[in-house]
Amino acid sequence: MSLDSFISENNILPGDIFLFDATPAVHLYERFIAAVELLLGKGKETKAYYHVAMYVGNTNIVEAVWPKVHEVPIYFTKDFDVYRLKEYNADIANQAVKNAIKKVGEHYAVGYFFTLGLWKEKNEEICSRLVWDSYNEANKKLTLPDYNFITPEVLAASPDLTLHCKYRVNNG
Repeated sequence: MSLDSFISENNILPGDIFLFDATPAVHLYERFIAAVELLLGKGKETKAYYHVAMYVGNTNIVEAVWPKVHEVPIYFTKDFDVYRLKEYNADIANQAVKNAIKKVGEHYAVGYFFTLGLWKEKNEEICSRLVWDSYNEANKKLTLPDYNFITPEVLAASPDLTLHCKYRVNNG
């Protein structure tokens, strides 16, 4: 399935949240992130996610990966689920997109990641915090489980989000 057909057939909208599955095909460090999330037991799914990004339009996502936040085309080399606000509001989603794009170039928050959320420098992000902050700054604070460290799995557990669609490498 092509990028354009996936976006149009599934009505992918700016502000949609891409959560990447921890399948055996992903790197060891990605599976490690997902395993920590499952051990912490903070998500609602029986599987784990290792990464999250926000769809910003024009087939692009904004994501926080080492060393900085960047905007890139959606990559179809890994399985992902698309979540959306249960009560989708284009104004809020578009403001969240603008907020995410403003963070492009910020450093990856290594300290935040390795201290499980206890230490975060200003103008640093990890993937899940990038998405949460972008919505929070758009006056849509996503309700999360009572937990200090925001992970992709914790975002998936938000009652403010709903699973919209899935992409699988082997069958689109």
